[in-house]
Amino acid sequence: MLPKITFQTQRPGSSGGEVQRRQTFEGRFGDQVYYTFDQDRCAYLDPDVAARINELDPKPGQLSEICKYWTRKEGRQTTVGCAVAA
Repeated sequence: MLPKITFQTQRPGSSGGEVQRRQTFEGRFGDQVYYTFDQDRCAYLDPDVAARINELDPKPGQLSEICKYWTRKEGRQTTVGCAVAA
């Protein structure tokens, strides 16, 4: 099994190299999309993050960054969001 990339909150993580979408899984916290990066690392991403990666369509060798961040809605509810940039 490939080592899994974990994204720390408020710190961008790079995912350069060849990006391949593998499969969508139904998980405990909702659907997740399995991706491999450079054939030596993997990540399970939310469908909205996966859609953003597909929009950017990174080319092999192109550096991409994924940043996980906290958002606060009305009241005390806190959610997690992700920003993707190429």
